[in-house]
Amino acid sequence: MSANDEKFTLPSGSVYSNWGEWAALVIGAIDSELGWLPRWLESDRPDVPANLEELRYVLPLLSACVAALEITIMKAFVVRHKENQNTNGGSTSNDTYNKHSLNDELYDPDSLVSLSGGDAVVNAGTWLFIGFGAVYRPNANHAALYDVSASARLTTGVDSYSDAALAVTAHAPVLYAMSFTGTKTIRLEVWTQTGAGGNGLGVPSNKGVETYALLIGLQLAP
Repeated sequence: MSANDEKFTLPSGSVYSNWGEWAALVIGAIDSELGWLPRWLESDRPDVPANLEELRYVLPLLSACVAALEITIMKAFVVRHKENQNTNGGSTSNDTYNKHSLNDELYDPDSLVSLSGGDAVVNAGTWLFIGFGAVYRPNANHAALYDVSASARLTTGVDSYSDAALAVTAHAPVLYAMSFTGTKTIRLEVWTQTGAGGNGLGVPSNKGVETYALLIGLQLAP
């Protein structure tokens, strides 16, 4: 495993007995090179909203869902919504699916994905997509994946509630598995009951490059 210039390398064609094992590898690679992940995971930091501790429960949840399975991950990519230091993530609107602009490839050694207009254009295959999108002061909220190619919402994620009056950020996960031929354009969205101008899609930490959303694509053995 290696990491440099905000990229990291994972072994391809490896078999992982559960998502926790694979995710630990990803987290280790990102954590060794990027500064933002520790701030996400450490809820006792004064500069991080306390509700970000919910991310601690995401990976155990994924692991529990597939603990009885042995899945071969052939290849993978990771893309994100990135902004310059101390730059807001963008506005959200009431009762609307708001788009996180995916504008940076963190990991894609096999050229599995390209980015176009803030969406991920993914090569053919059998895929498990895992997404996280920040949403600030939303009240009720959830993440979603939208199939731009078919003009259809694929799925919505775990419903969450973060009281807008408390000025906190939610990061609800969304997962979806699918197979397709040709390329498919995938969009990561967050639905918010209550919108927030300027920073509804993320409040900057001002500690370096700001990351407001992640989309992970795992290409599985057919």
